[in-house]
Amino acid sequence: MMIGDGQIEVLAGRQAQFGVARSVVIEVASRAGGTAVTEVERVIRGDENEVYRVRLADGSVVYPRIGRPGAGTSTLEVWAMERARSAGAPVPEVISLEVIDVGGGDQLVMVTAEARGRQPSSPR
Repeated sequence: MMIGDGQIEVLAGRQAQFGVARSVVIEVASRAGGTAVTEVERVIRGDENEVYRVRLADGSVVYPRIGRPGAGTSTLEVWAMERARSAGAPVPEVISLEVIDVGGGDQLVMVTAEARGRQPSSPR
């Protein structure tokens, strides 16, 4: 789905209302990937989760998806993703699912590997 400049501004405004510290993103991604983080970029594409594209020291890319306090990714979503992936759909592998406390309440974090296939470019 292509999003226009106006939509990006709206999404960026919504996402500016929440955000975890960069150090938390690095810690979660490093723990999930088992190696150091070399690059972190916030992805502004939706308003349900705070999403980052993180490159690890081994060259792999993971995507931490951090839910807002009180909202989150359910185990049902993880189950559906795994079923679709096992059926051959280009759905990313779920590497980890954990709850973090960043002071504003518990937030569910799903870390996925980069999906197979062509990746959409990041809007700027």
